[in-house]
Formats: sequence, C-alpha cells, structure tokens
Amino acid sequence: MSSFVELKRGLQKQRAVALYRRSLKVLSDWAVHRDLFYTESEKLRTQFEANSTADLHHTERLLERGEQQLLKWKHPDPYIVAYAPGGSLFQRNPPFPPEMHQHLDFGREGH
Repeated sequence: MSSFVELKRGLQKQRAVALYRRSLKVLSDWAVHRDLFYTESEKLRTQFEANSTADLHHTERLLERGEQQLLKWKHPDPYIVAYAPGGSLFQRNPPFPPEMHQHLDFGREGH
C-alpha cells in the first residue's frame, strides 16, 4: 500500500509542476511588463508552496481546480515569439527557391 501512495504522490507532483509551468506561460500572456509578471509569479508560487503539504485527496481536488482555472484564464490571443511558427516574423524572408541561383560577386562578373 505504501508504494501505491508514493506512486500517487509522484504523479501528483508531476502534474503540479506541469500545472505551474503552464500557469507561468498563461501569466506571461497577460502580464506584458516584467515587473507585473514578477509580482504575479511570486503570488502564484506562494499558492503552490502553501498547498505542497496537502494530503492525497485534497491535492487531487486542488490540481483539478487549478487546471479548470487555467483553462478559464487562457488568453484569447497568446504571445507568440516573433520567429516561431505563427509569429509575426515567421518566414518573413523565406529561402530562395532551388531553381534560383544567388551570386555574391557584387558586380565583379567580368573581372
């Protein structure tokens, strides 16, 4: 029975870490200024640490509630890094097609 409790606790810990990381990502979509992000992330960390010693059943309820709250707070237009797929600069300067040759002799063709 003890190994089951340890396994369950380990799985809950993984879920909590994943929830915390996703929460920080959603928070960064809402808090665009670093000072605001740092303040809110400290509050978020305090909430997670305050509930780190809860029992198995209470932790399960807290994780479910946190995942629901995360879905509720998801940003409708999340921040995307400019050069990532979906970003404003993604493939702005696509590579030349293979049939087009690029010559970098800068006007010294005949010399």
